[in-house]
Amino acid sequence: MVLTLFEEIIIMLSDTTVKLKWSEHFPPNGGKPSGDDLVSCYYDHKFIETPFGIATIEWKSWKEYDPFVVFLDGDYIDTANTEGEASEIVLNRILEIRDKAQEFIREVAS
Repeated sequence: MVLTLFEEIIIMLSDTTVKLKWSEHFPPNGGKPSGDDLVSCYYDHKFIETPFGIATIEWKSWKEYDPFVVFLDGDYIDTANTEGEASEIVLNRILEIRDKAQEFIREVAS
C-alpha cells in the first residue's frame, strides 16, 4: 500500500514543467494562523501544501531589502534573492525528493 502512494506522488510530479500554485500573500500573524492562512509565521509569507508538507516563503516586507527564506515542512531549505528564485528552490527540492522516492521504489521492487 505504501508503494502505491509513492508511485502516485511520482506520477503527479513527473512533469517538471509544473508551476507551483502558491497561496496569496499573508502578513505576519503573530504565530496564530487563521482563515485561509495555514502557517504560523511572524513574517510576511506565502505557502503551498505539498505531499511532503507545507512549503513556505517568508520575508520581512518592512525592510527595503530582505531575502526570501524557504522552508519545507518546517525545515529550512535555502535563502533566495527573489520570490521567483524561492519558488524554484521549493520545486527543485520536491523534484529531488521525487527522484529519491523513485530510487527507493526501484530498490524495493527489485
